[in-house]
Amino acid sequence: MKKPPFFLALLLSCPLLLSAQTASNEADMHTFARQFMAAYNSGDHTALEEMYTTDAIRIDTDGETTKGAKQIAAEHAEQLRGNNVTLLIRQNSLHWSDAEHAWVATGTYEVYGKSVVYDIDIDFAGHYSNTMLEQKGEWKIAKSVLQPLAHKDPKVAANIKLYTETWDAIINEGRFELFNEEHFMPDVIMYAEPENVVGIEGMKGYYQALLSAFSDGQFTVNNIFGEGDQLTKHWTFRGKHTGDFFGVPASGNEIVMTGSTIVRMSPDGRIAEERDFMDNLSILSQMGLVLSPEK
Repeated sequence: MKKPPFFLALLLSCPLLLSAQTASNEADMHTFARQFMAAYNSGDHTALEEMYTTDAIRIDTDGETTKGAKQIAAEHAEQLRGNNVTLLIRQNSLHWSDAEHAWVATGTYEVYGKSVVYDIDIDFAGHYSNTMLEQKGEWKIAKSVLQPLAHKDPKVAANIKLYTETWDAIINEGRFELFNEEHFMPDVIMYAEPENVVGIEGMKGYYQALLSAFSDGQFTVNNIFGEGDQLTKHWTFRGKHTGDFFGVPASGNEIVMTGSTIVRMSPDGRIAEERDFMDNLSILSQMGLVLSPEK
């Protein structure tokens, strides 16, 4: 299906991991991304306008350039009129650009839903690069460049969509009801030490216990790739250690966990297996746990 060019005008919020120096800056950027998606998905073009610099530039996938926050927001409003769509952003990286003298966020986006006007399904994706500036304490998009995805396996794309949306909702929104047979295989397994976590209820109990140890938790999928029924993701979790973490008492410290996960999806697109790899020693060290030489 040919996609209406105006949709590819989207872009968005740079999601955000400011590798900036402080957790507060990173939290601000995560908040910005969520607010952008919320504003777009609710049709609040006034809020969208405020998220661009006055002289912002957006370059669409076909090379068309739109200048100015008001004009960009007006086009967003036109895109949303008569269309019921949802925007999903996946951040890949954030780096400092000497040329732009600003932070640049890159990643992929997807827009899916239905055109009420034309009675057709809408589902397309692309790459984005957002130049971010801080003005009076608020982050804004100064330049947004969109490019189409070169290749897209529909099955892999569907697996990535279900997987990322499920874990985002569970960890960032506390929606433990998504531990169900619609999203997970009944015999789902997470390979772990000292013992594996098996079954939907087992997974639910494990993550309830894990997340109860942290306040202000924020989970981000930095990168995710897929082939066949396999997915590989690189992720970051940040939060304040305010509760018992599997026997480690609350330290009150800000904790940053990073790791990678190998995932197997079932033939019908449900989560079947997970295997996490992370630096446990770094986590325990951040919690203030001193390991004796004997251990």
